[in-house]
Amino acid sequence: MQINHHIGRSTKPVQFKLAGSKQTPVAYLNLAVKGFSKETVDFISYVAFNKTAELLKRLVTEKGMVVEVEFNMQSSTYSDAATGEKKYRQQNVISNFQIYRTKKVENNTSVSNDSVIEGNMSVGNEVDGIDPFAGMEIVGG
Repeated sequence: MQINHHIGRSTKPVQFKLAGSKQTPVAYLNLAVKGFSKETVDFISYVAFNKTAELLKRLVTEKGMVVEVEFNMQSSTYSDAATGEKKYRQQNVISNFQIYRTKKVENNTSVSNDSVIEGNMSVGNEVDGIDPFAGMEIVGG
């Protein structure tokens, strides 16, 4: 399995729902991530399930928060309820995430599937006061 990492700014608060008969927690996160060229920004959607979804809902509460996600890309198929047609989709499924703050705080919060790890360090790992998107124009955000 290939693991991917992105760091970006949330474009809105996390959307959360309980899905299916088992009421599985599901969270949807959208990030603005620097593109390959300096002038572009990509808007990428992610999904998280269970404990990770609950933690995302609780911790990513504002537009503009800097979030690092570790995710894998999963493909799936389903049948359209109305037409019975077979549909294909690909989702970026978050396995871990970390939130960076722009101000100095005492604790760094790193989140994994089943745990919250507290550490004594400056959140943002030396990026405090530096806007990672300085000079970029986000269109449609």
